[in-house]
Amino acid sequence: VDESGLFGFAPNPTGGVHIGAPAVIRVVAVPEPSTLGILSLLVAPTVLRRRRRRRRRSI
Repeated sequence: VDESGLFGFAPNPTGGVHIGAPAVIRVVAVPEPSTLGILSLLVAPTVLRRRRRRRRRSI
């Protein structure tokens, strides 16, 4: 099955995925020991955004 046809992105020669691909596809398409690092990078922005929103509300 062509992943590029299903998800609309083309996997890089290095085995990674374009930045435009969804985070979930990135983790699934790159089953490497660095998945934890990727997850942390993906989760960090969301947590920061949530904290910023809470701070704005508190202020």
